[in-house]
Amino acid sequence: MNYLFGWNSVAEFVVDEFTSLSIPIHGILIEDSYMYRVPLKTTLPVFASSSISFTSQDRVINCLGYKNLEHRIRIGDYLLRLGVLTNFISTKAQVHPSTRIGLGNILVGDVIIEKGCEIGNHGLFWGGSRICHDSKVESGVFLASGSIIGGECNVGQVCSLGFNSSMREKSSMPNGTKVGANCFWRPSR
Repeated sequence: MNYLFGWNSVAEFVVDEFTSLSIPIHGILIEDSYMYRVPLKTTLPVFASSSISFTSQDRVINCLGYKNLEHRIRIGDYLLRLGVLTNFISTKAQVHPSTRIGLGNILVGDVIIEKGCEIGNHGLFWGGSRICHDSKVESGVFLASGSIIGGECNVGQVCSLGFNSSMREKSSMPNGTKVGANCFWRPSR
């Protein structure tokens, strides 16, 4: 069975694409502490995450967003330990066959990942983002629409690039770096 962890615009995108492909989603998982705080606007069944006993056939897509990337990693690691975490890679995404991708990543829409790249776990990549050749992206990275990582780059854990931002080729971004919208990032000299 397929489940989504969290309900937001990320989850809605996954639901839309799965629906268009006739892939069933069996429910939304919510952390127990959030279960009754806000009613969710969905027709899918909603479950407290502790109430589900997974089987080896179950798969969970971590749909938590970019506001707290450390939390996204914590939940993803929990799902990974349970053996149910999987990726969502849109049918519109272009991923070179030589790319190595970890688990718990979401590639929304027309993401492009070029040859020789390595992607860690728990990343969130919006449509129109691009990772150029031979780059390494660590876990918990967020790329907004239109953001570009130049070729042969290293991006540390829990980094984010805002809308239409870019990272200079052959550079390294330290863990936790946040780049705003419409910015060019390069290491300081």
